[in-house]
Amino acid sequence: MTKSLDIELICKKLTELRKTNNLTQRQLARRLSVYQSYVSKVELGQKKLNIIELNHYLKGLNYSLIEFLNILD
Repeated sequence: MTKSLDIELICKKLTELRKTNNLTQRQLARRLSVYQSYVSKVELGQKKLNIIELNHYLKGLNYSLIEFLNILD
């Protein structure tokens, strides 16, 4: 996989997890104490998360980093 495909896959999975949790971008943003535009940029691949940010983001989705990495495999 190329890096761009990896980023696309991560963004797609984060969006799917949000929707699986029946959350709007705004609701997730409130959980994360960020603006809705931040969530949108993450999902569109315009904001790339470092590992600490990704872990925090996943906690807002009630998901662990290990679980997330396993679904990407």
